[in-house]
Amino acid sequence: MSEYKRLTIRVDNGLDEIYYPLQKDIEGAYDILALAKYSEEGDGEETNILLDISSRLAQFEDTGSPEEFSELKESTQWMPIEKGEPYEKSCHYLVLSKMNWAHGGTWEDNNGDARRNMAVAYFDCTGKFNVPYVTHWRPLSLPPEEVMKKLEDKA
Repeated sequence: MSEYKRLTIRVDNGLDEIYYPLQKDIEGAYDILALAKYSEEGDGEETNILLDISSRLAQFEDTGSPEEFSELKESTQWMPIEKGEPYEKSCHYLVLSKMNWAHGGTWEDNNGDARRNMAVAYFDCTGKFNVPYVTHWRPLSLPPEEVMKKLEDKA
């Protein structure tokens, strides 16, 4: 996987302006209109930036609508238990607990690796997890589509 490189520079000047740096002009940055203006007379760097912007915008739009993106982002965030319990009862969730589940649910130090404190827990109809000392929770991700299809085909 290639390293993601930002195309834009946000300028916090009250106007929420976005600029694009050029390799040939380390000191400067240009707005999109300037890039368009210089794209025909330049060495192609401006044109390549505009094409890259178009490509990335299309890739982003292919991920879904802004609403779908917000829902996805929300569904993958950890929720502190003090800010609220899951809405759906009788369901499984990924939880963080004070217990070290990699060592059978002990109080043993996790050596800085919070994954040792993760468990899949059941949130029952009475509003309690079947795992003690839960500090955070989040919904489980859906399985890959091909797995879901195989499961549906068997049903």
